[in-house]
Amino acid sequence: MATPEENAYIEALHSNVQREVVERYEFESIYHVQMILSRYYEWYNNHRKHGSLGRKSPEQFLLQYGQKNQPCKTEKLSEIVSNLNPFLSKN
Repeated sequence: MATPEENAYIEALHSNVQREVVERYEFESIYHVQMILSRYYEWYNNHRKHGSLGRKSPEQFLLQYGQKNQPCKTEKLSEIVSNLNPFLSKN
């Protein structure tokens, strides 16, 4: 469920999509819309520079800082499932 705090982020994304995609292209088909939007979202999520990351893209940020830190330990899927089995088997 969305909260009022998230509304500003959603509205900002929608205005960016409107300004940077919808107003720039004349789409020929639904497939064309999907192709353009998927390329835009890939750029927006991975290559666009973010103020919160020191004006770096997520890729640049991970290359600079991600290699210095060890990744946190994650459980294997089998461990997660075995930990949930007691809860799932209760009726």
